[in-house]
Amino acid sequence: MALPLYVPFGYITFLVGLLWLFSRHYRSRALPALLARAMTDVKRIMSLKEAKQAMTNLLQKGQVADELHERLLMAEKELDVELSEVVAEADEYSQGWGGVIFSIASEALQATMCQEIYKNIPKQRTLKTAEISAARAFGPNPGELRILGSKPAVPAAQAKPAPPPSSAPPSQAKQAMLDNIRAAQAKIKAEEEKKPVTTPPTSSGPKSFQSPGSSRGDQSDSDNEGSSSLLKSAPPSASKKKKPKKKKKN
Repeated sequence: MALPLYVPFGYITFLVGLLWLFSRHYRSRALPALLARAMTDVKRIMSLKEAKQAMTNLLQKGQVADELHERLLMAEKELDVELSEVVAEADEYSQGWGGVIFSIASEALQATMCQEIYKNIPKQRTLKTAEISAARAFGPNPGELRILGSKPAVPAAQAKPAPPPSSAPPSQAKQAMLDNIRAAQAKIKAEEEKKPVTTPPTSSGPKSFQSPGSSRGDQSDSDNEGSSSLLKSAPPSASKKKKPKKKKKN
């Protein structure tokens, strides 16, 4: 019994299709794996740069042994080998990817770091609010802070008392207090009415306003009048002096 010709051709096409799907799936998974490997290498490069700078400073001061410096040099050599392997795999995946893979990996690393920071924002916000609330519980009230008796920079929020309703009747104690006040006012008024009214003495005429100059002039006139009266009242013997007699010439 002879097989038709489409059977071997169908088997061959089935095998080729399976190989194509496997290679496509492998390549789709190889690219993110290669990028993740390159990102890890970029992280190692950054950490080695920081460690090398600190190591050189400590080695110059003599605070570190030479063994640690040798270990750092060995780690740098291993990293160089790893970078060369990543470049070779990138060239195998696509021609010319060896010179671009690390720049793409650094950009992807920055994006992942920013994404992690953005995801941690709610957590950091809750922590900060908890710290601020804990500090406020033990810290002073900003409304009470004063500098040299000045007014507070941030006035404290004071709750305004609600006004009492006008239609509410007064209490018994309040009514008694009002009655006592009214009785005391009536008693004081009655005592004031019983007191005799004393009228002030009326002057003959309104007092004229005298300026300081006129008062001085009046004072000088009064002094002159007083001196003239003293002269008039003095005895005539004191006022009149005896005149010497003139001798007659022979």
